[in-house]
Amino acid sequence: MNFDNYTIKSQEALQKAQQIAQELKHVQIENEHLFKAICIVDENVLPYLLKKLEVNLELLLKILEKELEHLPTSNGTDLRLSRVCAKTLQEAEQNAKKYGSSFVAVEDLILALFNSKSKIGQILKDQGIKKNNLQLAIMQMRKGQKVDSKNQESNYNALQKFAKNLNQLARDNKLDPVIGRDEEIRRILQILSRRTKNKYMTKLNKTLELLHNELAEELLNKVRSGEAKASELNVARQFLKDNGIEGLPVDNSPLKSLIEELPFDDKE
Repeated sequence: MNFDNYTIKSQEALQKAQQIAQELKHVQIENEHLFKAICIVDENVLPYLLKKLEVNLELLLKILEKELEHLPTSNGTDLRLSRVCAKTLQEAEQNAKKYGSSFVAVEDLILALFNSKSKIGQILKDQGIKKNNLQLAIMQMRKGQKVDSKNQESNYNALQKFAKNLNQLARDNKLDPVIGRDEEIRRILQILSRRTKNKYMTKLNKTLELLHNELAEELLNKVRSGEAKASELNVARQFLKDNGIEGLPVDNSPLKSLIEELPFDDKE
């Protein structure tokens, strides 16, 4: 078992699992320690998956804590992986290979824990999680990416981490109205609708540089109210996708992930 083939976040989870078992004076490192460790060190993958699967994390942790209380304790015993936990890690490695990944990520551990014949595996099933739904949620989170970086988990859900969802805020009527900027907004729409003409590209570039958050919000409000077409927003998104990621040295940068997740409407 080569832990160099694990992502940094997965390695942190394994180290934390050992620490939890030591603090509780347990005899072995069990799957329950590993899952609790993931809950502590992972701020991205597990919360996304549980939200997608409509599972209450707080309730899940309460049930897990009760199970940890029932594990046998001992003083002075050298900690080791239990056979069940070792088998879980082997399955996680197999999951990574199955998906063509170079490293074992946190989601590989979660899937292996779910499949395991352990208390935490049963707890997850009792919360209504189905294997095919869990696999589907992982695929949606990865968006077709393979785990080829030790920091892969940091690139998931970039849009939610680094941007406000103006679409959702507009649907919920949570955008503040902008007063006295109507002419500027209509000028933006005018430029966006003429993107095919080269002479407007310079104007568009300058406009985007000067565009404040309140203008973007009001622009979206006009789209939602029917005063502007969604295709005009698509033009802006496409322009960012075409020009916004040039010169970035790291392929897996959060900014690149953010731009790649921007929604497009090809129907317009």
